[in-house]
Amino acid sequence: MNKYNFDEKVDRKAFNSCKWDYEEDVISLTIADTDFHTSKEVSKAIEEISKYGRLGYTDVPKEYFESYKEWFSSRYNAKFEVEDCVFSTGVVASIDSILKRIASPKDGVMMFTPTYNVFFNCLKNNGLIVKECPFIYNDGKYEVDFKLFDSLIKEVKIFILCNPHNPNGYRFSKKEVEYISNKCVENSVYLLSDEIHADIDYNKERYNSTLTMSNNPLLITFLSPGKTFNLAGLHSSIVVVKNALLREKIQKGLYTDDLGEPSIFSINPVIAAYKYGSDYVEELNYYLYNNKKYLMDFVKKNISSFKVVDNETTYLMWIDISKLGISSTRFCSMLLRQNKVAISPGYAYGDDRFVRINIATQLSTLKEALNRIKEFVKTI
Repeated sequence: MNKYNFDEKVDRKAFNSCKWDYEEDVISLTIADTDFHTSKEVSKAIEEISKYGRLGYTDVPKEYFESYKEWFSSRYNAKFEVEDCVFSTGVVASIDSILKRIASPKDGVMMFTPTYNVFFNCLKNNGLIVKECPFIYNDGKYEVDFKLFDSLIKEVKIFILCNPHNPNGYRFSKKEVEYISNKCVENSVYLLSDEIHADIDYNKERYNSTLTMSNNPLLITFLSPGKTFNLAGLHSSIVVVKNALLREKIQKGLYTDDLGEPSIFSINPVIAAYKYGSDYVEELNYYLYNNKKYLMDFVKKNISSFKVVDNETTYLMWIDISKLGISSTRFCSMLLRQNKVAISPGYAYGDDRFVRINIATQLSTLKEALNRIKEFVKTI
């Protein structure tokens, strides 16, 4: 018997959800958080803090970092020590802060594209030059263009890896992660690895963390339970840096940018998530797999002009709409206006042929949204 009811509807508008900031009849499948209750243990930890009623400044205890260490070691063989960890309020804020410390304006930064749109903003904000290394796309499948990667790695100071990848759900193999890391070492390139989507996986072959690499002194890895346990609003994450001198520079930068101090709600709920959350994650992934399967079957039967990328990770479905002959921006704008469904245009991630749909919602909600999309496509 399942411990968690992911079918239970949650009124997110009642608490000012960014994702659901639309008119009452709009279904939103946009921003990458979930519409599910977090785990019972996390909720209990939050309730205990509220009952305590003294919500002043707080420190980060060793147990907080130990909870990360145990979770990522036992599940993914990712090895690091408590001393390697730095607290931060969020992954994107950390990346932006770190770029200020390790890069100078007009330095080159490589990324596999299409990629998370906010990475582009971080680079623009710091005056850095984007060096795109597009995935090779063919008939619903992606692969890494390592020939281009080998060429571009010689021209950049930093490589940002999204592992697992957003938006196409690509899982990098162990061999690929090793190759990327080794090439960064060979060319003295900082490797920034955003691994916030690590826990969302649809089969027994789990993601391969950069933290299994022991020979990279320029590796900076970002971890957070935000996507997995729907805790983004707690503003809680860590940066793992094994190079002591680099870690000291990063920690000073995070404090300077006011990103290194937690709220009292940032600590114990995360410890509870990683200490007791294994069942929650297994049930969540099973539910998400069924949502994914439903979407893929529905599209195959009802929307022949769509090509769904059969992703292995994340709860983000990446869909090729190029057969419609319409830009992703116009498609999403018209869909929202006419049929009241909000999804994300691929243009924002670097590929206007696609749209991104977040399936981390109740199956009944997903079914209604897909029916509306089907009816909208008929009008094009």
